[in-house]
Amino acid sequence: MPLAAADDGSLTARLDALLATPPKGFRAGIHLRDVADGRVLYALDDDTPLVPASNLKLVTTAAAALRLGPTYEWVTLLGTTGTRRSDGLLEGDLLVVGSGDPDISGRFHDGNPAAVFERWAEALAREGIREVAGDILLDDTVFDRERYPPCWEARHYEEWFAAQVAALSFNDNCVDLVLGPGPAVGAPIRIQPVPDTAYVRILNAAKTVPGEKDGAIRIARPAGTNEIRVSGSMGLRCGTGTHFITVHDPVLYFGTVLKETLARKGIAVRGQPRMVPEDFDPSERPAEFVADHRSPLPRALQVINQRSQNLYAELLLRTLGRAACGKGSRESGIAAVRETLAPLELPDPIVMEDGCGLARGNRATARTLAALLAAMLRQPEPVWRMYAGSMAVPGTEGSLARRFAEKAYRGRVKAKTGYIGGVSTLSGYLETKRGRIVAFSLLMNGVTNLAQALALQEAIVKAASDLDDR
Repeated sequence: MPLAAADDGSLTARLDALLATPPKGFRAGIHLRDVADGRVLYALDDDTPLVPASNLKLVTTAAAALRLGPTYEWVTLLGTTGTRRSDGLLEGDLLVVGSGDPDISGRFHDGNPAAVFERWAEALAREGIREVAGDILLDDTVFDRERYPPCWEARHYEEWFAAQVAALSFNDNCVDLVLGPGPAVGAPIRIQPVPDTAYVRILNAAKTVPGEKDGAIRIARPAGTNEIRVSGSMGLRCGTGTHFITVHDPVLYFGTVLKETLARKGIAVRGQPRMVPEDFDPSERPAEFVADHRSPLPRALQVINQRSQNLYAELLLRTLGRAACGKGSRESGIAAVRETLAPLELPDPIVMEDGCGLARGNRATARTLAALLAAMLRQPEPVWRMYAGSMAVPGTEGSLARRFAEKAYRGRVKAKTGYIGGVSTLSGYLETKRGRIVAFSLLMNGVTNLAQALALQEAIVKAASDLDDR
């Protein structure tokens, strides 16, 4: 797989040279097209269905941009039921109504994951509520309760990129463990959970050792539990590091941290967090809503396409399903994506098993992804700006932060990366030196050398960006 361009100035010759000697088992689908006139600039096996990895997020977010629109917001509601007494006691329950909001975390709140809950505590205090006699009722029924797509591999379940999916999600449905060495050799390492919650139980068997190296810290959360086991060692002079570990049953995690936050703010809840039944009828427990949290769609699309956050994509897929069918599920979301994209008349079908691209059964062709990208630029300006603006840009935060290092390309590439074992993908937009916009999709399967695949992707994009030089 040589990375030297051919002497011939044509793009076809240059890319043919780059792709002339692929490794054994390597398969690539490549498509580049001029957005303005639809002319195909280069194609190689572009009609071959391949695993897109996180490039599938471009499909999910395109459907969301078209169906939900730039003004869409998720709204999570906090209400009270029962009677409020003059002494500050609520003789009833708190009710939280979820909508699939992905943003209740520290991501947009200066790193404080409980910031939304703290504002809710302030709202309750303004209402004169100082104590709650009942429970915290958690209504997650806008989505079904399939926590994992069945196509995901169980070995990933404790990893941040395979968090459980729920209509009430908090802190990416993870607890963040900040690890550092203990005060002396032989001492247990220090572990600070963020948020600091009793929802998880941490068993610390990791020791501090001499030196400054992190000695293979191992973190495990047995399936179906919230017991986190930490083992291994850290050097005494080692710096701190953060590990993101998923929790089991994120709805109760949401409710537990809410209760703990209210207590810190002086509002005691006598009861417990409790999920409502799946057939919950809100009219049976009329609530007076006192606070909400709103999260805008454009911001979520940026997290999905710049940081490749899988949970956001899965919540978005179910949000699409709810918009189309009345209740969010993986299946209804996939159906909504197909229905929404049908008017674009894309050349090949897209096989979806999830919304984020983690499933290995997903399939797409390079020409379909490039056609989708081109079609999105023909949408009304608020839609295409939101969509194109959600992608990663070299040299900034996100998945392209360390790619396309030369300044000449940094302002001319917007793209979505993708990676799972044996798969590396890159699709998006590039601008030539004369200002032509090219939609491209580079799908690489059978990858045995990731660094080589990444370098090849960059070489292809750079060659197309320099197309007008000659």
